[in-house]
Amino acid sequence: MRLRGAPDHRGGSLPEVVECKRRFGTKADDDDALGWDPAMGMQQKGAAGLGLKLLFRQHCRQRATQAQGASLLELKGAVIRTPRLDLAPTDLQIGAGEVFGLAGLEGSGQELLLKACAGLLPVVEGRRFLAGSDITRLGYHATCRRGVRYLAAGRLEEGLVSGLTLTEHLALVTEEPAFFVDWPANRRQTAERIKRYQVVGTPESTVEQLSGGNQQRFLFGLLPASLRLILLEHPTRGLDLRSTDWIWQQLNERRQDGTAILFISADLDEIIERSDRIAVFSAGHMSRVVDALHTSVDELGHLIGGQQ
Repeated sequence: MRLRGAPDHRGGSLPEVVECKRRFGTKADDDDALGWDPAMGMQQKGAAGLGLKLLFRQHCRQRATQAQGASLLELKGAVIRTPRLDLAPTDLQIGAGEVFGLAGLEGSGQELLLKACAGLLPVVEGRRFLAGSDITRLGYHATCRRGVRYLAAGRLEEGLVSGLTLTEHLALVTEEPAFFVDWPANRRQTAERIKRYQVVGTPESTVEQLSGGNQQRFLFGLLPASLRLILLEHPTRGLDLRSTDWIWQQLNERRQDGTAILFISADLDEIIERSDRIAVFSAGHMSRVVDALHTSVDELGHLIGGQQ
């Protein structure tokens, strides 16, 4: 599928390629990967290489395949109510190792479903199951203890704590906290995760000092090694291409271990490319579930408009 907004692969002018650089990459994050030479500026050779990478990146990327496992997450007639919107009775089933995408205009109900799956919003009618166990009445922390994690779209607003260092964040999520914090050990572990997850920062960096891509990388570094289900709101919003690919590489590695991925994205190309199955939300109603390999942006657009 053609990259949104990119020049057609049958021919694109240098200004069009430069516009792709402006829209889809940032100099700070992508220079080394895409061949920018600060001393020479954007020369035609470098621009052509950049254009080639952008134009064929999606065509060449292979969809990660994984046989769907046994039912992991299931909603039966789930109803969620909030002052602004009610989610109509919804049935949903997601298998172990499956990537399931949720599309729709913001505020259409997909956020309510995601938060209800995490235990952040109550299911007022119907049932919520995890691996066959009824967890309808469990709140967020009890749901997390069952192997579920939720990553919000607001990295600083909901995911991280402003003013705290990376080391302090790691100490907060330690699963077996001691009475006293072993700060030297935490600093060593933080340094290891910074290296493993390719975060540009130090153990003493505060989260505000990190770029959006590095904040997202660090959030992934805070996740437990073994999880059943990861719930994500706009996991790649505002990220450059390289960081986006890195995020999905991490998620695909987890799905190979049987972790199910349920995510929201406003980018229909991302929804189609990364998902196994897709559901679209419109005015508090979930559409029929479609196979990502056999749908299109046009079909999803019609579903977003309320057509079934």
